[in-house]
Amino acid sequence: MRVMSFNLRYDTPQDGENRWEKRKHMVASAFHRADIVATQEGLLHQLDDLQTSLGKTWTKYSVGRSKGGHENEHCAIWWRTDRYTAVHQNSFWLSPTPSQIG
Repeated sequence: MRVMSFNLRYDTPQDGENRWEKRKHMVASAFHRADIVATQEGLLHQLDDLQTSLGKTWTKYSVGRSKGGHENEHCAIWWRTDRYTAVHQNSFWLSPTPSQIG
């Protein structure tokens, strides 16, 4: 089993030549070195871009830090669907109320 952690970094225009649009394909290509990838700081559209690049070979579980669970940054767990199947998915937060998003 090959596991990797990858900080995606927010998609911010201030990154200039390092902005998401310029690096998303490089990030997707790095996934192929692993079986399971944990990502940090991914915005929903970044995760969608990765899913498009990775195709059906990969899937993910993630919850955003907003009240609805879809907005703001996500810490996602990705896995190769040809090698693994999720048997349980859940998120908790390091806080006095671990079951509350945020």
